[in-house]
Amino acid sequence: MNYGATFKRLREDKGLKIVDLEQPSISRSLIGKFEKGHTRISADRLDKLLSDMGVSHDEFLFLGGETNNNYIYMLLREMGVQSGKPQEKKQLEAMILKATNDMRQGRGGISARFIRDFGLMIQGALAEEENLQIYDIDIVKKHVRPAVNFLKQAETWGQIELDIFTLFYFGMSPSDLLILSRLAIKRAKFYTQLRTEKKRLVDIAYTAFTDCFL
Repeated sequence: MNYGATFKRLREDKGLKIVDLEQPSISRSLIGKFEKGHTRISADRLDKLLSDMGVSHDEFLFLGGETNNNYIYMLLREMGVQSGKPQEKKQLEAMILKATNDMRQGRGGISARFIRDFGLMIQGALAEEENLQIYDIDIVKKHVRPAVNFLKQAETWGQIELDIFTLFYFGMSPSDLLILSRLAIKRAKFYTQLRTEKKRLVDIAYTAFTDCFL
């Protein structure tokens, strides 16, 4: 993560100049060198600057994070597009097995648990009759329910919550979608000031409701 470049992007997004953040113990020269990658600053000073910008440490790390390091996206790339072809079903089975093994060995954290449920949800949906709405399929309900409960109980939504919402939205009932879309807007404190993620959230909610009511 390029801390300086990430900090500069946040500062500019907020319409702030370096001089606006200058403090007795943090000169504008130090901030400028930090943004250019010419020097480092202590964690305490960085957190003080972030606080003055109204940015949480989690939001800062999220903005500078690499999607390639995200456990969920890593396994989704391995899985490939699910259209029901035999090879893709094998990839899906491999993804479920990997997530299950990672859970048992303490890897992947909460993401491993939900990527396994997501895989099982897709597996169950592919095995059902096509004339059923996906959120009416019993096995889909079984695996989407933990995700819905987790999202409803989360006090603050950040990257992991948005990722889980993205995975499971098409298996959610219209009533759950309505509740969670409202919660997402209310609780998405880690990225409410990040335009790209805010747009992603709105796009997901719009797509979810369009798919439900077409």
